[in-house]
Amino acid sequence: MLENPTKKQALTLLILGLSLLVISVVSVKVEIFTDLLRGFFNGVAVGFLILSLIAFTKNKKLQKK
Repeated sequence: MLENPTKKQALTLLILGLSLLVISVVSVKVEIFTDLLRGFFNGVAVGFLILSLIAFTKNKKLQKK
């Protein structure tokens, strides 16, 4: 997927990651999920944020060429 990323793909990953972080933070206040599930959401969210960062930097490098 990140072979030749577009801005739309990177933005989608960024929105997914931020959404999962928001869900995780809200779930602490409401106490919906267990700690294990909350940790899973945090891990997936950080993964999405890292992927979006990689996609944005690859996109910038491709635009410079």
